[in-house]
Amino acid sequence: MISEPTPSEPVALPTRMDAAERWLALGVRLAAIYLMAVVALRIPLPLVGYWLPAREVVVAATAVLWSGKCLYDTFFFDRY
Repeated sequence: MISEPTPSEPVALPTRMDAAERWLALGVRLAAIYLMAVVALRIPLPLVGYWLPAREVVVAATAVLWSGKCLYDTFFFDRY
């Protein structure tokens, strides 16, 4: 005889973040981006030392774009 599957407990859906949690998450993400940019700028690269200004531009542009994406994700998506 085949037994009926027992119903499991309902899965709780994630709740929306309130404003304080959003600001805290934004601050943590921006601090992480800042620290990664500082580390990327301070690590010496002896093999590519002649194009260092290009590295600084790439790191700065990446940090600015990543910060913009972080702002967009934090304020316009509920899942973050």
